[in-house]
Amino acid sequence: MEVKKENRYAGIDYARVVCSFWVVCIHFYGFNNLFDHFFLLKKMAVPIFMFISFFLTANIYTSLNVIGLRKRMVRLYVPLCFWGGVNFIIRSILEKKLLIRGLLLELLFGNSGENNPVFWFNAVQIYISILLWCIFCLQKKWNMQVAMRVMLIVATIAFVWQISGMNDKVFTESVLLELRCTFNRISGMILFAVAGVVLSLRKDKVVTKMTWAYALAIFIVVNALFEVLDLSQGYYYETRIFLCGVALSCFFIFLPLPENKIISFLSRYSLGVYCLHMLVGELCGNLFVHMGGTVRSVCIYMICIGVAFAMDKCVGKKVRILVC
Repeated sequence: MEVKKENRYAGIDYARVVCSFWVVCIHFYGFNNLFDHFFLLKKMAVPIFMFISFFLTANIYTSLNVIGLRKRMVRLYVPLCFWGGVNFIIRSILEKKLLIRGLLLELLFGNSGENNPVFWFNAVQIYISILLWCIFCLQKKWNMQVAMRVMLIVATIAFVWQISGMNDKVFTESVLLELRCTFNRISGMILFAVAGVVLSLRKDKVVTKMTWAYALAIFIVVNALFEVLDLSQGYYYETRIFLCGVALSCFFIFLPLPENKIISFLSRYSLGVYCLHMLVGELCGNLFVHMGGTVRSVCIYMICIGVAFAMDKCVGKKVRILVC
C-alpha cells in the first residue's frame, strides 16, 4: 500500500495510517469498551481502503492496460499466497495436523476459518478488478459511456442485493461459508470500488477547495440521521456504511494536509500491518492478555510496523511486495 511520490493527495497517507490502526482495533480492541461507541468508524476501515485502491488504479481498467492489470494481480495475489502459507504452517504446527482444506479455501477465496480470514480483502479486489476490466472492454465495441453505464448498473444491482438481504435468501447455510461470504463481500465492496473509479475519472471536475469539509459534513449528517432511522438490511455494509464510507474517503483524499515523514513511513507499511496483525496478535496473545484495548492495539500495530520495516530493509526488494 505504498503511495507513489507523484501522488498529490497527501491525505491518502493519513487515511492508510488511520485505517490500518482501525483494522487492528476491530480484531483486538475487545468489547464493552469506550471504542465500541465509535464502532461505525471501525467498520469504515476496509471500505475506505477499497475506495482508495480503485481510485488510484482506475486508469488500469479504463485504458485497458494489460501490463498494469497483470502487475495488480501479482501485487494482490502474492501476499495472499505467502501469508496464507505462513499461517498454514504455523496453525498446522500448533494444532498438530495439516489444515490442507483451510489453505485451499484461503488461496481460492482469501478467507478460511481454519487458516487466516482477513485476506478476503485481496481476493475480493482481484474478483472486482477482473469484473471491471471485462466491463470496460465494452468500450472496444461501443464507447466509454456505455461501459460506465454498465458499471453503474452492476453497482446498483449489488446495492439492491445488499439492502434487500438477498444474499442470505439465495445462499443458505447449506452453501459453503467461504463462498457465501465472498459473494456477499463482493456485492458490498463493489460499491466502494465503483465510487472510487467514478471519482478518479471525474476528479478534475471536482472543486477541491473545501470539498473535504463538505465530505465530513455529509458523514456527520448521514450518520446522525441513520442512528435515528436506518432502513437498510445489509449483511456486511448497510446503506449508512456506504454513504459514510464514500464521504470519509473523499474527506481524506481532498483534505489539504502537508506531507509528513512519520505519516509517510507508517503509510508505507499499512499493507504489512494488515497482513501481520492477526498473526502477531495470536502468537503474542499471552503478552497482551492483561493490557487494555488501547495499549494492546497500539502494541500489535507497532510490532507489525517493526516486522514490516525489517522485512523491507533487511531481506531485500524481493519481499517488499509482501509488506509495502
